Amino acid sequence: MKNDFVQCPSCKRKIPPSFYNLESGETFPCPRCKRTLAIYAYPALYEKKEIHSAAKTASLDDATCYYHPKKKAEEVCDNCGRFLCGLCVLPLGKQNLCSVCLEVQRSKSDENFELQPLQMRKDKLAVALVILPLLFWPLTLISAPTAIVIVIQNWNKKFFFARNSRLSFSFAFIFALLQCAGWLIFFFTLFNKKFF
Repeated sequence: MKNDFVQCPSCKRKIPPSFYNLESGETFPCPRCKRTLAIYAYPALYEKKEIHSAAKTASLDDATCYYHPKKKAEEVCDNCGRFLCGLCVLPLGKQNLCSVCLEVQRSKSDENFELQPLQMRKDKLAVALVILPLLFWPLTLISAPTAIVIVIQNWNKKFFFARNSRLSFSFAFIFALLQCAGWLIFFFTLFNKKFF
């Protein structure tokens, strides 16, 4: 799991795991607001995460996998919230998905779906290439043509987890063309003064 702690419902202070699942329903006061609490939590919520190649067999106190009732739950699907064992969890970038949620993601995309968990937003890259170098304007000599190439290469590409925005591409393309035109005018006037 993500080593999350349960919070006090009144003051939102994180309660450490030593107060979870006390014997015979014991209660305790919140360290900050003194509200009386009793916390019952699956151990998988607060145990340190270990990397397993295979699923562990669950004991009576453990949460179990949604798909394998005899296996210990080690993760939660970030999309549907089902408990998953080490065999069922599908890490995809920063997300952990179950097979059903992954299939739903795949069915929403077109038939050329590939598992590409981390995709760069090319539209944001193109915008950054035309905006950020303005802080040190000579860099626009390189960044503006690079942004134009990125826009042309990625205009019709489909990205499954991060949709590119044609509005951002258009802005980057126009701004990069203006920067290139500015450089052409600069060099044209520089050479005209030098030779004439």
